[in-house]
Amino acid sequence: PGPVGAVDSAHAYSVGYGPSEAPDANVTRRALIPHTDDAEVTLNVCLGDAFEGGALRFHGLRTPSTIHPMDLPNRDELAYTHKLGRAVLHLGAHFHEVEDVTAGQRHVLICWFKSWDTYRARTCPCCLKFRREVCVCSPSWN
Repeated sequence: PGPVGAVDSAHAYSVGYGPSEAPDANVTRRALIPHTDDAEVTLNVCLGDAFEGGALRFHGLRTPSTIHPMDLPNRDELAYTHKLGRAVLHLGAHFHEVEDVTAGQRHVLICWFKSWDTYRARTCPCCLKFRREVCVCSPSWN
């Protein structure tokens, strides 16, 4: 994606994964399909260790020529198993997914860091994602 510049915005949320939904415990999903984040950098912090499965699997970077994980020559670059209190810092453009949680509840804190004044001021993430050479979005994308 190129140089980012200063990170000037942050957004954080928590999410839980488990074999079945438990909205009262913020467990809303079992897994998460391959995707990229709407951030320049993501911090993923493990908040609990009473779960099985749920590995965080990383693939390659999203670029104008790789807008879908299936575009990548090697889909399985790294599988990371979360441990309580540890964090993973990765580029938002890095394809990643969460494998099925088979037992217990996997809770994480996700922090997205963005660069509105530099990177996003000159690069439309939507047009980058969809390989557009000319931006068709409004001047105030995102």
